[in-house]
Amino acid sequence: MLKSKGTQCAKIKETFKFEHYSTGDLLRAEVATGSELGAQIKKIQDEGGLVNSDLLVDIVKANILYKKGSNKGI
Repeated sequence: MLKSKGTQCAKIKETFKFEHYSTGDLLRAEVATGSELGAQIKKIQDEGGLVNSDLLVDIVKANILYKKGSNKGI
């Protein structure tokens, strides 16, 4: 039986002590901060649009840099 990618990510994270980034979680967290960027993301989501790839990459990079050295990989 195939497991969901979320289930597989959780197993890999636990087994290898990797960091797991869910883009949906990262976007929700940014919106929750109430930042200007969060407001932009919320507007896009409320309109049913997709967040620009460049913006998403910037958010992922910021999280990677924030946790740099605190894990074995991503």
